[in-house]
Amino acid sequence: MIDESNYIEDTKIEIESIAENSFFKGYGTRISISKLNKEEWTKRDLRDLARKVNSIKSPFRTIDNFSVRIIANDHHQKWFEDIKDVEEILNSSIYYFDFKIERNKKNNFAKFTWKYYFSPPKNFKLKSEKKSSSAKTNQTKELVLAFNLKDEDNPFGKKMMHLLKRDLEGIGTISGRFYAYNLLGIVLKSFGQTSAIKTYVKENCGVKVFRDG
Repeated sequence: MIDESNYIEDTKIEIESIAENSFFKGYGTRISISKLNKEEWTKRDLRDLARKVNSIKSPFRTIDNFSVRIIANDHHQKWFEDIKDVEEILNSSIYYFDFKIERNKKNNFAKFTWKYYFSPPKNFKLKSEKKSSSAKTNQTKELVLAFNLKDEDNPFGKKMMHLLKRDLEGIGTISGRFYAYNLLGIVLKSFGQTSAIKTYVKENCGVKVFRDG
């Protein structure tokens, strides 16, 4: 298909209608990929492919009636059965931080809320920890910052430590999640699939920014 055209906008595809199909609502899209460059696939190749296909589904936003299933028509099916999906790998993180910055209805400062979890492996016998912001905590911080501000109109002031409500106009709510891992072998073995977690962290490390979700 790609070889037939020099530009993607000139590429043509054939659409075939099937009377009987297995789609949940009776319609959908089936993509068939053939003539792969690699003819022989090892167990590692297929498991890596399965992990990448699973990553198509966002673990942060639920899409109705959308799921990923890996099905093989022979003995290779058992190679996929114990593969961790993205959600399982994220749940293997030891540190988790979630925050939200939104317009505040009570005063001129933006509202900042957060959650923090520390979830060590159970066999380490360390105490897990959960912390979060509260309305009282946020209000106290905003009052302290209000006394420190010299010029609200200068967003680069040295003592400007908090967003104003008007700074979010045209932007909307800002939210984020951080997943932090300890990649020491002794820690990863406690979660299983050391290689899977290391590979996922290597391919997805850093910060990604998404608009509208």
